[in-house]
Parts: sequence; structure tokens; C-alpha cells
Amino acid sequence: MPPQRTCAAITRPRLLSGLAPDAPRGRASARPGGPGQDGPAPDARDTRVIDARTDEILYGPALRRAVQRAALRLARLPRGLLMLAAPATAEVIVTYLAALRAGRPVAPVDPRLVRSRAGDLVTRFAPAALLGAPGAPPPGYRADGRAWVRTDPGAPVHPDLAVVLLDGPGGMRLSRRAVQAEGEAVARALRIRSGEAALTSPPLFTGAGLALLNAHLAAGAAVVAAEGSVAGAEFWAAAERWACGSFAASPRVFALLHRLGWAPVRHRSLRTLTMVGGAPPEGFASLLYGVAATPPGQARPGSVGPALPGGRLSVVRGEVVYEGDTVGMGPARSARDLARGDDLRGVLRTGERGRLDADGFLHLARDHHYVLDAGA
Repeated sequence: MPPQRTCAAITRPRLLSGLAPDAPRGRASARPGGPGQDGPAPDARDTRVIDARTDEILYGPALRRAVQRAALRLARLPRGLLMLAAPATAEVIVTYLAALRAGRPVAPVDPRLVRSRAGDLVTRFAPAALLGAPGAPPPGYRADGRAWVRTDPGAPVHPDLAVVLLDGPGGMRLSRRAVQAEGEAVARALRIRSGEAALTSPPLFTGAGLALLNAHLAAGAAVVAAEGSVAGAEFWAAAERWACGSFAASPRVFALLHRLGWAPVRHRSLRTLTMVGGAPPEGFASLLYGVAATPPGQARPGSVGPALPGGRLSVVRGEVVYEGDTVGMGPARSARDLARGDDLRGVLRTGERGRLDADGFLHLARDHHYVLDAGA
């Protein structure tokens, strides 16, 4: 077993309200080979970020210092949006948290997109910096290590803007309030507990992946940053080594895993499978990003679940509408959108067709067919 070094931590559940100075009350429960040692049960002050590549555990006062140091570095960059190539690494998670702490809006981006279209991204959004950028920078930017830094301020941004998502049609701008509310709502809906360990899946540059990251941090759980493919042996070796209890993925990924012969019963610690973006099979939990969720063991045939806690679902002329604090500010198509205020005002017209049953569970009009079950 490789040696571990304590590097960093979230010390209380409020993601955006600063990091408390208190030391953790219990020992980290996500450790190679199984559950934690003696001592009080961990709480949100024990949140851990674990690097699956190096087996470093990031928790305690040292993460507070690491996040603060990263926040100071980010604060020295020109004003504007920070774009972040976002593979599933502990460094990316710390940088994301540092951006929130520094009050810098951040856009996690698919690293493949950064490698292939970095120039298009900076032209479209005029960010203050592109962190994790490849090669020589375009005009108007200078190289600073693995970053392109703008030589003058980036495009103006609204003071409430915290996160920009680019993984869906038109993108989405999220306020600090929405980021916090969604992390807490998803943690409640999926019954994420302090001391659990989860893999970074879906990817951190997706809305669902970021929501699940925020939820685990808010709940005081451990996040295992595993960069490899979910179809790779290294990914699942990390799950075993850190006794991960939950795994979330899209229907497409679960179908791929099934074709490859993957079965959850082969992983002793795996207790919760979460279907992201579709109605789950029996035994699964589910998450429809920003709208609905089903706790483990409460799936209904064909349903993606009830509204997130604190939210409200309705169907207007066949279209699913969601209202709540987790709703974003509006689309993010270009630099011009970054300075806009809250266009949606807590009401999201999803574009999905569906219906609500008598208990408020949402059934989408899409067809679903799954061959995997939680006990396979």
C-alpha cells in the first residue's frame, strides 16, 4: 500500500461560505482496504478529496491552506471568467473550490475540448484565463505555466455568477446560491452520508458530475478523483482500494459496462448505483440534473423521481417545468451572456415532455430500456 500524506480538506458543509478553522473530529473513513478506524463518526468537517493516482488523502487544516493558496493565485489573475480544463483530478477539485472561495466564476471544460478547440473557447468567451491550456497562446493572451492568461481584463461577468456549464445545448450560468442549493438538495435527495466514498463520475465538466461533487462535499463524504475511463481496470481498482460505496453514470455508460461484462456484485463496497439522466432500473437511485432525484431503493418503473428537495415540478402543455433555488441564471452561449443577471428567475422550462403521477414522480416521454440491474 503506498504511503498517504494529508494534504487538504473542506472543513464545513457550506461550500461557499469560507472554510472553518476547526480540525476534523473523526478519522477519515475512506482509506485503502476498507472502512475507517476508531473515533467519532465523521461529519461535514471531515470531507476528503482523494487522489486515486497518488493515493494522497486531502483533508484537514492542510486543505484549507491549499485552497487558500490557490485562491490567492487565482485572485491575482485579470478580472473575468476562469476556464478550467477539468479531468477528474484532486488538483482540479482544489482549483474549483479555490475559485468559489475567491469569488471567481469558473467554467469546468472537457479537457478534450480544450486540447482540440482552445482557441475557439477563448474567442467565444474571452475568459481571464484558460487553466490547463495546451501550446502557445493566441493573440491577447500570454503563457503562464499551463495557463493562458489574458493581457487585459476578460469579458465582464455578473457579480452573482459562480459557475458556467458548457456541456449542454446553450450552456448554463449558475449563481453562487444555485450551486450551494443544488449541492445540499442532491445530498438530501440521494441520502449521501458523512463518511461515504464516491468516485468522480460523471465527469466534473458536466452539470450532473459537478452537482454530485458538490453534494458529497456538502455531506462530509469522500470524493475519489479517478481520472481513468470507467471501462478501465484502474478506475475500478481505485474503487476497491478506497471502498467506494456509490457510482453514478448515464444510461449509455451503464449499457457500455454491461456489454463489457461488468457487474456491481464484484465490488464489495459498492452499495448505491445512480442512473443520471434517465429512469433507473429497480434497485438504482436516479438523478435528473437540476430537476429530480430518487433515493436508493425507491425507484418507480419509468420515473426519474420527484422534484429535488425545496423544488416544485409541474407539466405545462406537456412540457416539464421546474421551479426552485437550484435553477440557473440562464444560457451561456458567448461572452455577452456572462454579464447578464438572473434571466430565469427560478423557473426552468426543461424542454422535456412528460407527466407527473399522483405522488409527484416525474415520468419522461422518452423510451428507456435497460438490461442491467443493481444485483447483477
